[in-house]
Amino acid sequence: MLFQLSITSGAAAIALGPLLAMLFYPGRKGFISGILISTLGVVVTCFKAGFINGGAGVIVSAALFILVTYSCRKNSAIPEGLEKKRIRTSSLKVELTRQLASSKDEAEKMHHEHKRSLAVYTAIKTLSEAIDLNAVKIPLENCIKDYTGLESFAFYLQYMHDPQNLHPIVKKNVDNTELGNWERLNQFVSASGKDYDVSFISEGVKQIACVPVMHSNEFVGYFAAFVPKDSGNEKLSVMKAFAEEVAFAIKRVRLFQEVEWLSQIDGLTGVYRRNVLDERLMDETMRAKTFKTTYCLMLMDIDHFKKLNDTYGHQFGDSVLHRIGEILKSSVYETDFVARYGGEEFAVLLPRADSAGVLRKAEAIRSRVEHENFMQGLDTVKVTISIGIAHYPRDGQSPESVISAADAALYAAKERGRNRIVDAF
Repeated sequence: MLFQLSITSGAAAIALGPLLAMLFYPGRKGFISGILISTLGVVVTCFKAGFINGGAGVIVSAALFILVTYSCRKNSAIPEGLEKKRIRTSSLKVELTRQLASSKDEAEKMHHEHKRSLAVYTAIKTLSEAIDLNAVKIPLENCIKDYTGLESFAFYLQYMHDPQNLHPIVKKNVDNTELGNWERLNQFVSASGKDYDVSFISEGVKQIACVPVMHSNEFVGYFAAFVPKDSGNEKLSVMKAFAEEVAFAIKRVRLFQEVEWLSQIDGLTGVYRRNVLDERLMDETMRAKTFKTTYCLMLMDIDHFKKLNDTYGHQFGDSVLHRIGEILKSSVYETDFVARYGGEEFAVLLPRADSAGVLRKAEAIRSRVEHENFMQGLDTVKVTISIGIAHYPRDGQSPESVISAADAALYAAKERGRNRIVDAF
């Protein structure tokens, strides 16, 4: 009985040991543990059964050991296969994550490029259709912001008739800074020691990027912006790209503005034409009515102008008209408005001017013309003017009535001997 129990115990150790080891320790670790338990079972069986019976037990145990070992090795391959699958799955997951991130970056890049392309298209379309530059400021501002990602910038346009003073098309968040007007930006660029046809980034607390707008090697405008220090060079490149994209549209706006200016300016005298004066008078009258302010209109006429033409020729008369136009423009403020009213007549519109100040300015103009020397060959010719003055609303409630009052005052000045000033009051 004891012999049978020993055999049974040893056989159980041999058979169940590897299975239990594989259950608690999957893989190679369980396989080794099972071999050790089976070996222990063989030893126990041999020891309890004696030499003869032990020999039989060894044979039985060895057979069971081989069978169980084969089973354990076969079963142990399953976890190893699962581990390989897990590794492959993990590698696949990493690769898919990488591809997903790459696809996301590519999509964002494509979206960004599309946004830039749309911004350039909109900017060019807006500029190409521009009639009034005031109407393009907001669309162009949004286009620049979308294309460059900048928040503070200014875009200036150069007019051919006034190349020294560039005029802003767009300004965003730059008031009271170096980019606020052309005078300050001009001083900044000069202090930087840079040429206007060269792009650069300044050094300082705030970095400023400056880009000339060139079309066919012709300077047509200037683009400047505050840029972050950590991406200054990148933003400079983006600004240059935008300037290159819209340069031909800026050139078109520049030409259109020049044609418009020429249509408003009298070619001989360099002052505004009569039709522009009529529009300005309407606007000034409406403004004066709305804000309860005043304005003054001076009409002036060159004395004996027909005699000058008959005596010295029309070419001399044209030179007189041109020079008087220059004198008038240099004798009034920027807020004042000078126009050629007729053949040899001029008009000066002075917003919010008081009577005493107007009389002083009129006398200064009259005196300056009187003391001007007009040369005709070896002869020095003297020219005088007569001036009539009228005020709104004192002398009229409409542009027509103010003009009529000023014209009546001018006629009175001529009747009283010319080379004098008459106030309609």
